Formats: sequence, structure tokens, C-alpha cells
Amino acid sequence: MIVVPFTRLHLDAIKAVPDAVFVRVDGDHGYRLLLQRLWANGEPFTLVEHDVAPTAAQLAALEGCERPWCHYGYCPGDWVPTFGCVRFSADLIAGTQGIWDDASWPWGQLDARFHVAARERGFEPHWHYPHVLHTRFPIFGERQKMTRDLEMYVLQAEIEMVREETLA
Repeated sequence: MIVVPFTRLHLDAIKAVPDAVFVRVDGDHGYRLLLQRLWANGEPFTLVEHDVAPTAAQLAALEGCERPWCHYGYCPGDWVPTFGCVRFSADLIAGTQGIWDDASWPWGQLDARFHVAARERGFEPHWHYPHVLHTRFPIFGERQKMTRDLEMYVLQAEIEMVREETLA
């Protein structure tokens, strides 16, 4: 199952995962409460955020991977396994029950907080590459593997592009 939590849907994401379960997550706790419900269900799932557009091959790679916690990044230099496109196995879910009970976790930090708490319970993220397409950073879906320095340069250029579009 693929779950897409959203506040605002992006066409590229809808096209990428048309058969997903789309769930509106409003307010400060909507995202965390959705994850809490999915954890209570205990079934494996792939989470694709509303502004991310993985390819069919990337989704198949997550589905076929034997590791309990797999993800694709969408920004060069990510230091935590972001929730943009991530697969949670039943073993990971079973081993991290109760993790979403802390209402003090801000929605924008759920992936970072999960990363710390899951590692404390013995789980390590498994990175897949290349990055998935992020609707705000479209070059990532089209480029070949870059050096870390070049990725950082591209990220900075795209941040500036988004900043200019936002201010315009």
C-alpha cells in the first residue's frame, strides 16, 4: 500500500502514484496521527509525501528491498532519512510501537525525530539512489548521480530559484 499524506496535492505526485491512498492531514497533529493509525494497523506501507513524485522503478525498488526501513532522498546533503518517499516494513513498525504517541513532535520534524528514535531501537535506514523528484526541486528527478559538491551547488541554485519564484 502507498499512502500520500497531503495538505495540498501536486499534479506530479498524483500522476506518480495514482493508486495510492490519499489522506488529508490538517493541523499541527494530522500527520503524526495518521502515522499513529498506520502503526496501529501494523501492515507495511510506503509513504510518499504530496510534493514528491517517485518513478515506478523507484517504488518497485522499495517494495522489493528486504531491509526494514528504506527511503529515497530528495535533497542533496540530506542527513536524515526524510519521509518524502519511504518504506516501512512490518518488522520496523512492530519494533517501534508507541513511537508516534509523543504529541510534542512538530509535524516538520517527524522524520528527524523518527530517525533518532528508530535508531535507538536498533533500526538503521537504507538509502536508495538517485533522489526522487521533488516538485519544488525538479532537477533532482532528471539528473545523473553527482558528486556531493555538485549536489550542494545544485541544491543552493534551486533554493534560490524557489525563493525568487516565491517573492515574485
